[in-house]
Amino acid sequence: MRTTSLNAVTRSLLKQRGKPIHYYADWLKFASDCLRELIFDTLQITNTVRIPLDEFNEAEIPADCVDWCSVGVQAGQFVQPLVQKTTLNSMMNIDTSTGEQITYPQLNTETNELGVPIQWWGTNTNTRGENTGGYYGIGAGSEPDTFKVIEERNVIKVNQDVSCTKIVLHYISDGSFSNAATLIPVYAQKTIEAYIEWQFRETSRSFGAGDAQLAKRYFERQHEILRARKSNLSPELLHRIMNRHRKASIHR
Repeated sequence: MRTTSLNAVTRSLLKQRGKPIHYYADWLKFASDCLRELIFDTLQITNTVRIPLDEFNEAEIPADCVDWCSVGVQAGQFVQPLVQKTTLNSMMNIDTSTGEQITYPQLNTETNELGVPIQWWGTNTNTRGENTGGYYGIGAGSEPDTFKVIEERNVIKVNQDVSCTKIVLHYISDGSFSNAATLIPVYAQKTIEAYIEWQFRETSRSFGAGDAQLAKRYFERQHEILRARKSNLSPELLHRIMNRHRKASIHR
């Protein structure tokens, strides 16, 4: 896969426009801003990391994480996904005597939070003592394979019933750690150059509003070309997507 760097893109544009090196810092900042915006939707640069869980079954979210895509547990060559559950407690369990964080106690399956025993209001059986079912509204069980993203504490809390020491997080990066040496696809070079010129004309007193508007339109056109080049749709992929919804059935 062919790549280039923000440094190469910036220096190339300086050479093309005959500008001195004094513009380098400003134009490199414009290039970095453009890359950050392209990462979200167009380039879709994502990271997958293993994050250790602490003794409270919580994992710290990476600093460059914008939004999470999936959370799971490694199972050999596969990743077993976990399911988001909003009812997991976001607050830390604090020991009142020491003021330190402790783990939550295991839920007693025979009582609710108030300590009142759960009672069954009758048994659905027939005259022969056979269970006839009809226990509606009981729920789907404890659902142990769950997690919750706690944004205010910048952690991912995993259900204590999940017996693992690490989770696999797939997330979108904001590109905040990009610098002059950051590698980018060559498809994005023209788009970043167009963005630099647009921002330069927006902030320079040597150009009017009409010049900046033309530069913006050129950037939007280059962005459309980049999105088209990055599209992975093909006839084979479209056929596969349609075939996934076909099921074997009896012909009449």
